[in-house]
Amino acid sequence: SGCFRGSGGIQGKCATADLQNVLVTAVGGYVSRNLRSLWVQDTTVADGKYSGVKVVYNPSQITYLPEVGHRVNVSGEIIEYYDGTQIQYPTIAREGTATEMVVPVVVANSADIARDNPEARQYEGVLVTVQNVDVTEACFEDSRGRDFGGFIVTGNVMVGTAFNYDYNGDYRPSSVECFD
Repeated sequence: SGCFRGSGGIQGKCATADLQNVLVTAVGGYVSRNLRSLWVQDTTVADGKYSGVKVVYNPSQITYLPEVGHRVNVSGEIIEYYDGTQIQYPTIAREGTATEMVVPVVVANSADIARDNPEARQYEGVLVTVQNVDVTEACFEDSRGRDFGGFIVTGNVMVGTAFNYDYNGDYRPSSVECFD
């Protein structure tokens, strides 16, 4: 229950989250002209399931911008936004002064985070690593035949550099094509 982004805009009443002492795992995500994102994770959850979340913020409305490896406290509204959970309208405060090494959660079975596995949602927002996989599709094109560095590994897991274009707002190459 709570709020979600539907075809008619925000629907429902948003619950609030109050996350304490979570680790920043990624920063610099581009959402729109006025919004950016970062990801935080509760490292006390050993298997990593349901321990990460995306935080969307307006850079002009926050006083502290965390860096990867910072411990922070985050509070804000929880929303389901286009099938992804995120915290919006956050307040972010640094917890301590140390900068930690970010260690990904090891996912033993790559199929657990497969693109077509509905249970993969338990790792949404979690920094993970998969081991002992083979590349099964070396080139992953978009609908226009462009390759942005994505590839598929054992278990139908997509890996690649689309993060730079989708989340960091970097320019996409205009004419890159897949070649075997």
